[in-house]
Amino acid sequence: MLITQALKAVALILAVSVVLPLSSQAQTNVTPQEANVFVTFAYLYFYPLL
Repeated sequence: MLITQALKAVALILAVSVVLPLSSQAQTNVTPQEANVFVTFAYLYFYPLL
């Protein structure tokens, strides 16, 4: 059990170390058109859940 927990911790650390550099290079400026598309998709997805 201790070995599986250690393997899970190592896997999590590796995953985070791969994802963090990618997220720091993310686009910071969102155009109004991109924001509109995002809001439209969110509305279409979440409205039926209400």
